[in-house]
Amino acid sequence: MTFARQFLIMTEMNKLALSLLMAMLCTAAFAQFTTAGDGKTYTFKTLSETEGSGVTLVDGNTYLVAGDVTIAEGDKFTLFEDYTDGMTVRFGNQVTLTLEGETVLYPPVEELVTFTRDKEEDVPYGVKLAGGGMESSVSVADIRFEYLGLMNYSQSSVNINHCEFYCHNGAQSGALFLASTTATTVVSDCTFSLCSKAAIGGAANYSCDLWVYNSVFKQNSQNNQNIPQLNLTAANGINIDGCT
Repeated sequence: MTFARQFLIMTEMNKLALSLLMAMLCTAAFAQFTTAGDGKTYTFKTLSETEGSGVTLVDGNTYLVAGDVTIAEGDKFTLFEDYTDGMTVRFGNQVTLTLEGETVLYPPVEELVTFTRDKEEDVPYGVKLAGGGMESSVSVADIRFEYLGLMNYSQSSVNINHCEFYCHNGAQSGALFLASTTATTVVSDCTFSLCSKAAIGGAANYSCDLWVYNSVFKQNSQNNQNIPQLNLTAANGINIDGCT
């Protein structure tokens, strides 16, 4: 092998190594971002303006969450402010938005905000409610959870109204995943359709209090694993009314 040929091969290998290094650095840069917990209010817009958050504004009404984001206890996250018509939020692979502080997870108008995956091959986890005390409550409304889920690890009661859960990817046992022993979850006027596993699932041996009203369940458990629409092994109480 000539010296020139060896030089070309080494050059190409160096380019490849540099490309891999840059990809790893970019991934690490957006791996996890946590707010300071110093009383600030965050929206997707303000996160996109915060260095290192991993949230970017793709266009006028679409945001990309490239890495895990945690809104710490003491801070607030809201959809009510900085809302734009047709708002869409895309989540990268295995990405979670964790909300430990005060949470307002509904827009100012009765139009759906879409939370979805970024690329077809991505399997994002979705939104995790993880804050609040037993005497507080969180409202989630007018959101379409598409190819990702909503997880309740909070001690707060959660009211979920007029939401759509579509084609959940099966990253958890249900499109709506319950993992709190103290919270009461109330679901009303929601639709669960074509989800890989259960529409609503829970952590094993957790006592989850669930109320479901006027909601629609269509063609869930797509993975054919003999999983029921509601997969709660030790629920404290399941109350269902007006559902199809």
